[in-house]
Amino acid sequence: MPRSASRLTLFVLDARPELLRDITEAEARREGVDSVAGFVSLWNDLQSAGAWERDADRWVWRIEFRPVLGNIDQQPKEIAA
Repeated sequence: MPRSASRLTLFVLDARPELLRDITEAEARREGVDSVAGFVSLWNDLQSAGAWERDADRWVWRIEFRPVLGNIDQQPKEIAA
């Protein structure tokens, strides 16, 4: 998609590696599930049965971002900063 056609801009606030098993209840809720147990179930559904047990020591990237509706080129400078 050309940049001029974008309707959503994501500003990356933080990116860092962390262990999959270190997810907290609050982080699980931000992922759209009600608990860490729900996140484990989701992980197994997306990866394969038993994936959590296999992957619990896996390093994953945690990326936090701030979404802004609208094209980046049409945002005021203070929002884009």
